[in-house]
Amino acid sequence: MANGTFPLWYYSPEDSHAPHDWLSAVDPKGRTTLPREMRKQLGVSEGTQLRIDVTDTGSFEIVPSVSIPVDQLYYHSPEGRARLER
Repeated sequence: MANGTFPLWYYSPEDSHAPHDWLSAVDPKGRTTLPREMRKQLGVSEGTQLRIDVTDTGSFEIVPSVSIPVDQLYYHSPEGRARLER
Protein backbone atom coordinates (compact mmCIF):
# COMPACT_ATOMS: atom_id res chain seq x y z
CA MET A 1 0.00 0.00 0.00
CA ALA A 2 1.25 3.37 -1.00
CA ASN A 3 2.56 6.00 1.39
CA GLY A 4 2.18 3.91 4.54
CA THR A 5 -1.59 3.64 4.29
CA PHE A 6 -3.37 0.58 5.58
CA PRO A 7 -6.73 -0.99 4.91
CA LEU A 8 -9.70 0.39 6.81
CA TRP A 9 -10.13 -2.99 8.46
CA TYR A 10 -7.94 -6.06 8.49
CA TYR A 11 -8.19 -9.25 10.47
CA SER A 12 -6.26 -12.42 9.95
CA PRO A 13 -6.91 -15.68 11.85
CA GLU A 14 -3.15 -15.83 12.41
CA ASP A 15 -3.25 -12.56 14.38
CA SER A 16 -2.89 -12.74 18.13
CA HIS A 17 -6.15 -10.81 18.52
CA ALA A 18 -9.22 -12.65 19.69
CA PRO A 19 -12.07 -12.63 17.13
CA HIS A 20 -13.79 -9.83 19.07
CA ASP A 21 -10.79 -7.48 18.81
CA TRP A 22 -11.35 -5.55 15.58
CA LEU A 23 -9.51 -2.54 14.27
CA SER A 24 -11.13 0.13 12.17
CA ALA A 25 -9.71 3.44 11.00
CA VAL A 26 -11.59 6.72 10.67
CA ASP A 27 -11.57 8.37 7.25
CA PRO A 28 -11.12 12.14 6.70
CA LYS A 29 -14.89 12.68 7.00
CA GLY A 30 -15.00 10.96 10.42
CA ARG A 31 -16.56 7.73 9.13
CA THR A 32 -15.54 4.18 9.86
CA THR A 33 -16.66 0.77 8.64
CA LEU A 34 -17.90 -1.94 10.98
CA PRO A 35 -16.48 -5.30 9.91
CA ARG A 36 -19.00 -7.78 8.46
CA GLU A 37 -18.72 -10.17 11.41
CA MET A 38 -19.32 -7.34 13.88
CA ARG A 39 -22.40 -6.19 11.92
CA LYS A 40 -23.65 -9.78 11.95
CA GLN A 41 -23.16 -10.10 15.73
CA LEU A 42 -24.86 -6.73 16.34
CA GLY A 43 -27.70 -7.62 13.98
CA VAL A 44 -27.26 -4.43 11.98
CA SER A 45 -27.56 -3.77 8.27
CA GLU A 46 -27.62 -0.74 6.03
CA GLY A 47 -29.77 1.99 7.54
CA THR A 48 -29.70 0.65 11.11
CA GLN A 49 -29.32 3.44 13.65
CA LEU A 50 -26.57 2.95 16.21
CA ARG A 51 -26.39 4.56 19.63
CA ILE A 52 -22.95 5.00 21.15
CA ASP A 53 -23.05 4.82 24.93
CA VAL A 54 -20.27 5.76 27.34
CA THR A 55 -19.98 3.25 30.19
CA ASP A 56 -19.11 4.02 33.81
CA THR A 57 -15.54 2.95 33.08
CA GLY A 58 -15.21 5.38 30.15
CA SER A 59 -15.35 2.78 27.37
CA PHE A 60 -17.84 3.03 24.52
CA GLU A 61 -20.60 0.59 23.58
CA ILE A 62 -22.29 0.43 20.18
CA VAL A 63 -25.97 -0.39 20.57
CA PRO A 64 -28.49 -0.89 17.74
CA SER A 65 -31.25 1.64 18.34
CA VAL A 66 -34.65 2.72 17.07
CA SER A 67 -35.85 6.29 17.12
CA ILE A 68 -39.43 6.75 18.24
CA PRO A 69 -41.29 9.87 17.11
CA VAL A 70 -42.21 12.08 20.07
CA ASP A 71 -45.93 11.78 19.32
CA GLN A 72 -45.68 7.99 19.72
CA LEU A 73 -43.69 7.85 22.98
CA TYR A 74 -46.81 7.15 25.05
CA TYR A 75 -47.39 3.85 23.23
CA HIS A 76 -43.89 2.70 24.17
CA SER A 77 -44.19 3.66 27.84
CA PRO A 78 -45.19 1.07 30.48
CA GLU A 79 -48.62 2.75 30.79
CA GLY A 80 -49.20 2.74 27.06
CA ARG A 81 -48.11 -0.89 26.67
CA ALA A 82 -50.37 -1.98 29.55
CA ARG A 83 -53.31 -0.20 27.95
CA LEU A 84 -52.64 -1.81 24.55
CA GLU A 85 -52.43 -5.29 26.10
CA ARG A 86 -55.97 -5.08 27.55
